[in-house]
Amino acid sequence: EILLLLDKFPGRTIVATDPAPEMLSLARASLRARGAATALATAGRAESLSSTVRQAAGVFSSFSLQLLPSPLAALEDWSRALRLGGVISAVFWPKPLPVSPHGRLPAASEGVTGTSREDWEPEALGAAPHLGLALELDERVVRETAHASPEEYFDALVASCALQTLLRKKGRAAVDACRKAWLEDHGLVRQGASWVEKAEARLWVLRKTGEVAEDH
Repeated sequence: EILLLLDKFPGRTIVATDPAPEMLSLARASLRARGAATALATAGRAESLSSTVRQAAGVFSSFSLQLLPSPLAALEDWSRALRLGGVISAVFWPKPLPVSPHGRLPAASEGVTGTSREDWEPEALGAAPHLGLALELDERVVRETAHASPEEYFDALVASCALQTLLRKKGRAAVDACRKAWLEDHGLVRQGASWVEKAEARLWVLRKTGEVAEDH
């Protein structure tokens, strides 16, 4: 995404953070190939951005908000990193319908770990005004994705960090057990040589107003 941001905002300083060394290496290689002098890829956790960034014009989060230990704490931190009038744009995977392929992952994971994903989205939206953030856009975006096989779909989720939390906390054996359970009832639809999912993402755009709502 950092290259897309460079194209969208030429000449602007862009700081990309990621805790994973592999993702940082890929980002830095892309920046070197582009010869981008206004972008920097650094190691860091998304929820501690304000420790190094202040008075930013914007914060963009791509499919990581739902992976964080506390999405609400992350929004609070990003608000501190913004200047007045700055914008948070966060696209993420919302809590999916249980009948969708992605929605069947929590059931498979819960069967292995005994824990389920909390529905954090209503709490986060309710708290936004108390963080000085005004919601300007809440949009659902449906995208059809094709995969070579159900196995490739699952393995791609592990590689792309969507299941890295399970891997980190419970280990490879838990991921393998989740994979086995999910493959028995994955919900992907066969279309020709591909397996297809209609995945629904959610986009929030929040602007820092400086006006903090008070509880009554």
